[in-house]
Amino acid sequence: FNPDRVPVGANHPGVGRQIDVLSLTRLTGEANDLNRESVLGRVTLINFWGAWCPPCRAEFPELVALVQKFRDEPRFQFLSVSCGPPGEDDDLEVLREVTEAFVAQHPADFPIYADPGFITRKEVDRVAGFSAYPTTVLLDQDCVVRAVWQGYWRGLDNEIEQTIRQVLRKSRSTDAASN
Repeated sequence: FNPDRVPVGANHPGVGRQIDVLSLTRLTGEANDLNRESVLGRVTLINFWGAWCPPCRAEFPELVALVQKFRDEPRFQFLSVSCGPPGEDDDLEVLREVTEAFVAQHPADFPIYADPGFITRKEVDRVAGFSAYPTTVLLDQDCVVRAVWQGYWRGLDNEIEQTIRQVLRKSRSTDAASN
């Protein structure tokens, strides 16, 4: 972790723009399919990754550990979205098999989703650009983008954690002001 590094995610040009469309289908675990309304009211970290992607595989255990740190925070949720290789349509059965095999070797206790028809990725691309795997997007409780990280580097999990904590603090003060 380089403390002198300028935080990348919060300075992304997509910050401040709103996600209007979100549609995710449960791939593994106990969960319901999700839409935009089902994530409103909570700070949401969405990670788009693929088992075929070396940087995604390197990042995955760090995200598992990061999610553990926020386990008891009811105003936070993590959405892990498994994606097929670029240029291919996501075949849900193949994607489920590949994802389950990956998670069998890299345990995670959160559900994993798919993005059939690229609906959510197209919306992220419209709002913030989508050019690499992994791509991780932090939304506030109103589905406004607060940070975007494309790619992976060592120490990124620390920046993501700090940014989540900042957004949670702001959402707490917003909640208090509206009561």
